[in-house]
Amino acid sequence: MAYRMGSATELIANWYSTRGGRVGVAVVRNPTGKDLYSRLRARLAGQRVQSYTNERKNENEIDLLAPGITILNVNSIKGQEFDTVFVMEIGVLLRRASEVNNRKMYMLCARARDNLFLMHEGDHLLAALLERLPGADILERP
Repeated sequence: MAYRMGSATELIANWYSTRGGRVGVAVVRNPTGKDLYSRLRARLAGQRVQSYTNERKNENEIDLLAPGITILNVNSIKGQEFDTVFVMEIGVLLRRASEVNNRKMYMLCARARDNLFLMHEGDHLLAALLERLPGADILERP
């Protein structure tokens, strides 16, 4: 799904407002996470929106089990699971073709228990990049 930061903020905020639960947002670049955090906090005043990056080292300040939105760097989300996951900036990940990035993309997609949104900036992804996404045969859960 293509996005601009404002539309991504609205999509995530509306999703959380109507469905609730635990929502994870994985970002490649920490500045993207900071911007999204500020926008979501303003949009969802009074709701639980939290952010963790390895730069801030604030793991004691966040509650990963409580309902709300948690923004994490793609390197920090490993081992977590959310009802819904928004993976931002997938074009950045897909452009870096390697076995390590293929595993990282699979790991990111597998963080979603029920709903997964793959988000990229701009209008569309090149077909060659879309082919690097994990297939449904790998991601479908029984």
